[in-house]
Order: sequence, then C-alpha cells, then structure tokens
Amino acid sequence: MNKFTFRSNKTLKGLLLLQLAAAAPGLATATTLFSDDFKSGYTWSSLLTTLQSTVQSQLGSKWQYIDWASGHGAIDTWPADSNKKAYRIQYVRSDDLDVMAHKFDPSHTNGTSRPKEIYVQWKEYRSSTFDCGPSKDWRITAYRANEYGGASFPFVDLYGGFGNTNPSGVQPCNSVGLNIQGYGASQPGDPNTITMANYTFPLGTVKTVQLHLKMNSPNNADGAAEMWVDGTKIMGRTNVKISPDGWSQVYIDAFQLGMSATNGGQAFQSTSYIWRTDVVIADTFIGGTTTTTPPPTTTSAPAAPSSLNVQPVQ
Repeated sequence: MNKFTFRSNKTLKGLLLLQLAAAAPGLATATTLFSDDFKSGYTWSSLLTTLQSTVQSQLGSKWQYIDWASGHGAIDTWPADSNKKAYRIQYVRSDDLDVMAHKFDPSHTNGTSRPKEIYVQWKEYRSSTFDCGPSKDWRITAYRANEYGGASFPFVDLYGGFGNTNPSGVQPCNSVGLNIQGYGASQPGDPNTITMANYTFPLGTVKTVQLHLKMNSPNNADGAAEMWVDGTKIMGRTNVKISPDGWSQVYIDAFQLGMSATNGGQAFQSTSYIWRTDVVIADTFIGGTTTTTPPPTTTSAPAAPSSLNVQPVQ
C-alpha cells in the first residue's frame, strides 16, 4: 500500500456553527470542523483515466492529501441530482487505494489541538451492480500528543465499512463493522473487532451515514464507536478501550473516506461505484433522530485480514 501524498498545508478547521435541524435531546449546536458539499472549486467530469492530476489538485485544496494507487476516482454527477457534484470511486481490484482524507493538524504545529471525538456525516449512493466484499470504506488514525504520521510513530488504526465477509462472486452489502489494528487495544471476543452488526446497505438509493468515534481517556474503557444510517443507529459500543494501557491520551489525526483495503485478494466481480457528497465533520451529533438502544453487537466477527499492509498517513 502506498503512503499518502501530502497535498496542502492549508487547514480547513472552521469555527462555523451548524444549527441542528432536528437535534438529539440536549444538543443545540455543533461546531463544524470540516465540510465539503462538492459545489465549488471542482471541475465536473466522470472521466476516470485522464483527470487524476486535476482531481488530485482540486481535492488537495480541501482534503489536504489523497492517494490513488489505481486512479479510479473522479468528480462526477451526483446520481440523485444532476445539478450536484460528488466524489466517485470505482472499486476494481483487491488492494486498490483510492482515498481522500482530512488531516486535523496538517502543519504539525499543535498535536493536542486535534480532536479526541468526532462525528462524521456524508451522503452515499452505491451502484445497483455493486459487489460487496471485506473492504474498508473509511479509516481513522490516532496518535499521542505531538506524534504524527510519516515519522514512524506508533499509531492506532481504526477502519470499517459496509461489506460482506465472502469475497467470491457478486455479494450483497449485508454487514457493517468497525475494526482496530496497529497499536490499538485488544477487544473482547475477536481482538480486532470493536463492533459489528447485520445491516443491508440498499443499492441504487441515497443514504445518509453518520459515524461517531470517541477516543478513550488513558487506561480507561470510556471510548465510543457508533453509526447511524438515515438517523437510525445500526451499531455501536460506548465502553471501548481504543488505545492500549500505559499510553497517554491519543488524538484523532486524520479521517479518510474511500477504498483502502482488500477484497480477499480477488477483483470485484461487477461494476462497483460509490458516490459520496455533503461531508461534514463536527464535534457533536449532526442532526437527525437516534434510537436509544443499538442492535446487539457481535464480538465473534472474523479477524482483520492478516495481509493488510497498513501505512501511516503523512
């Protein structure tokens, strides 16, 4: 797996206040740390083979860095609205790397200014022919204060996705999970699985996804990992130990969205596209309505693929 290419030192941390349209109880506002609706600064095109450098430059001005091992990303028309743009990725081969990522302290000036807790929301549309396998769709890296990627510091790697544990043939997206590796704390049951649930991601329709991650305080199991789709919680744990015992506080260094994993060593069996747009990162829940109790989590999920070659972001 190639290391990420650093594109810009420009930080987009905003202090914008996002009024919650339908806030969870007790939440009035959220501070927006980053947002991109893909409306401005992008050239609208669906070409996959000739726009790599152009799209890298455009995304780099907002997302700090991206990496394309295969060049299968593009700025494209949002399938649900021809007047709107989205970032599209085609899943083609196992171990392709096509991601865009936001880094919270790209200039490495203040390691403790990075958040310990984030909520990330985006809209997602998967093609009706999408082939789901054991792939990563998002990833978060966490470091201790004043430690950063690209300098061989130990880090916690959190990743997850909508997928299927079977890489053979065309498979439905019938599960969702969040895993941990790198120097992350061992989890109960399967040591690499924080939470996992049965959930079928419908193809050919728009879904609003929100991910919540909270780092634990040192030596305590008080972190959290939760996910909602269209405002309904589909999985979650709130007693999570993410960093190992003996570590000082860890901070979220970067959030990446895209394909950064495997398909069990096999190519995807059909034309598999994902479009994503309206990405928001905030410090509290971003609107919608939540259920009070998530479905039972599974602690006997398969371990993370042993073949993954994880590289820290720079």
